[in-house]
Amino acid sequence: SAFNRSEFDITDLVEREKSNVLAVRVYRRFKGWQFDTHDAWGISGIYRDVSLFAVGDMHIQDLTVITELKRDLSGASVQCKVTVARSSTMASDFTVSSTLIEPGGCIVGRSKSTGNMRDKNKGVICVTLGVDNPLLWNAETPNLYDLQLDLRRGSDILHSVTRKIGIRQVNIDGDVFKLNFRPIKLRGVNHHDIHPDVGRALREEHYREDIELMKKANINAVRTSHYPPHPVFLDLCDRYGMYVICEVPFGFGDKNLKDQSYGDILLMRAEATVARDRIISR
Repeated sequence: SAFNRSEFDITDLVEREKSNVLAVRVYRRFKGWQFDTHDAWGISGIYRDVSLFAVGDMHIQDLTVITELKRDLSGASVQCKVTVARSSTMASDFTVSSTLIEPGGCIVGRSKSTGNMRDKNKGVICVTLGVDNPLLWNAETPNLYDLQLDLRRGSDILHSVTRKIGIRQVNIDGDVFKLNFRPIKLRGVNHHDIHPDVGRALREEHYREDIELMKKANINAVRTSHYPPHPVFLDLCDRYGMYVICEVPFGFGDKNLKDQSYGDILLMRAEATVARDRIISR
C-alpha cells in the first residue's frame, strides 16, 4: 500500500563508476487502490520517504523484540529474535553480541550467541537479556532503553544496529486492557496524516506538534485511522508516552473485502503492517 514500505534490490543495476539516476513511476490506479483513498483524501504521489541504503554481504535483516515481566515487577526479560542474511554462498559462522543500556547510560545486560549459514542464505538466533528492577515504559513514564546489536565474523564487526525499546507487558484480561499488570483507561483520538501545507507528506515537526497537543489535552492513546503511521510518528509516541492502535490499511473499498480476488492483496497488507514495526530501521 501507499502507507507501507516497499524495498527493491538494485545491486545489479548500479553503475559503480558512474552517476546514477533513481526514477520512480507511480500508478494512481492499481488493484486495491481504493483501500488507499482513506478519509476521502485520495492524494496521488509518494507520501513517505525514499532512501537508498547499502549493507555488507552479511547483515542483520530482521529483529523481533518481546519483553516479559515478573509478576512483582522485580525483573524482566528482553527476548530478541535476530535474522542474519547474506548474499554470497560462502559458508560462514557469525556471532551476534547484544548490549542493553538503561536511560541513565549504564549497561544493564550483555549477551552473545553464535550461528552459521552453511547451506542457506539466512540464519536466525535468539538472545535473551535479563534485567533486574527494570524502569518500565508507560504513558506517564516512557522509559526507553537502548538495545545495541553487533554482528561479527571473527573479530570484525560487519553490521551494527541500535533500537530504542520500552520494557512493558500488555495483557487483555477479559475485557480489561492491562499494562504491566495494571488496568489502563484509554483516553484516545483518531489521527489522520493530513496537513494544510504539505498534504500527506508530513514531517517530524508536524507529528511532534500533534503529539504535544494531545499530551496537553490529557490524551494517552491514538488510533492511526485508517492505515499504518510513519515510523517517525511511532518513535515519537514511544518517546512522549502514547498508546497506539495501529490499523491495517484496508480502510475504504469495503465492497471489495468479500471479493476473493482481493485476498492476496489484503493478506499482503496485513503481513506488511505487522512485520514493518519489528524490522530494524536502517
